[in-house]
Amino acid sequence: MYIYVHLSSVQVPRYGASRQSRQVPGSSVVSVRDWCNGEMHALRRKLPKAIAERCALLFLSIMVPFIFYFQVSIVFPRVHVNETERTINWIISVFLLVNVAGNFWMMVAEHSNTSRVFLPAVLKSGWMYCSFCQQNSPPRAYHCQACQTCVLKRDHHCVFSGNCIGFYNHRYFVMFVFYLFLASLYCIVQNTEFVVNQVETLDWKTVVCLLLPLLSFALQLKSHLTLTSMLVYSICVVAFLIAIVILVRQLIQLRKGQVGYEYSHDDTTYDLGSWLKNFQSIAGSRWYLIWLLPWVRSPLNGDGTQFGLDSQTSNGSEVKSL
Repeated sequence: MYIYVHLSSVQVPRYGASRQSRQVPGSSVVSVRDWCNGEMHALRRKLPKAIAERCALLFLSIMVPFIFYFQVSIVFPRVHVNETERTINWIISVFLLVNVAGNFWMMVAEHSNTSRVFLPAVLKSGWMYCSFCQQNSPPRAYHCQACQTCVLKRDHHCVFSGNCIGFYNHRYFVMFVFYLFLASLYCIVQNTEFVVNQVETLDWKTVVCLLLPLLSFALQLKSHLTLTSMLVYSICVVAFLIAIVILVRQLIQLRKGQVGYEYSHDDTTYDLGSWLKNFQSIAGSRWYLIWLLPWVRSPLNGDGTQFGLDSQTSNGSEVKSL
């Protein structure tokens, strides 16, 4: 049995309904089931394809909400006796969780493939021909073997999101790493006192629990609460170290207006002259608001095929080949 709704109330996604979509003669309608199938098809296209990337995504999807639950349910009641302190820390935790998870999802959902723009048949100056895609690609677009497509203003391929970081999702990647850095640092500060109270004494078991928490669970070296707290603490420390390394790399690139390929080749062709202008090139015109929520609209300048330059160099007029 089908329930029909008008397209004015439900907008069919780009990937559309399935081939079995049934329409009422003389009207533009689509079944709710086919619309849902189209949404699921679009979602599957956004998720990682490689097994390693799926495992990384699954790990991140499980550990982020688990650490949040552990913080607000176990750590806060024991560390913060005052109700006001618990409330303030709960609000901070929710804010960090929303920005970490939200920016990560937007990073996965927004792709920067060259299929988003019109590619001319004639090779323009500064453009390059991709022998894999067999099409002309704009400046700063490079082919990704994992994604099997050229990516606009490609920075790198992210293992956790399973897609490339480029023109349209670079903002979400930078904000994700920034808030991951803040969230992991916040958890380390909050959990230090809690872990110290749980451990009590520093012995070889404690060292093993910190370095090999999963092995400690198997050997039952300490209580489940102590092992869980040390596992969360270890994950937060590793996340903090990874986030700070990536964040420093991104800040260095933004200072010179570079993406990954340009950074490795010391190419400053697209440097706009100031850190703020370079940051606006990935954050958009409302760069000062994207710190609040990942869903704040901040239109980018251009479509990823043309870039304004303060000073033209000979590198900008070369025709490169992939």
